Amino acid sequence: MNQHFVNGIGQTYKSTFDCFRQTVMMEGYMALYKGWFPNWLRLGPHTVYFQNVQSYLIRFYCWFFLIAFFFPAVNPFIYFSQNCNPS
Repeated sequence: MNQHFVNGIGQTYKSTFDCFRQTVMMEGYMALYKGWFPNWLRLGPHTVYFQNVQSYLIRFYCWFFLIAFFFPAVNPFIYFSQNCNPS
């Protein structure tokens, strides 16, 4: 824990539980939720975006591997390896 020191002495808290107890006694239970809403505003859109992208990637790769398994003559691995290299 980062604690303030005055003249090299003076710990504010004795332990983690003491920090928790003093915070609740001085500021109330809602002090434990400080910063929750801004953090949610930051992570909420990222979570929604990531879940959508992940579902599209899963669908694409399932299709990609099914084509390679059931139709080996039209193997997408060979097609993409030959046609995507700019050599």
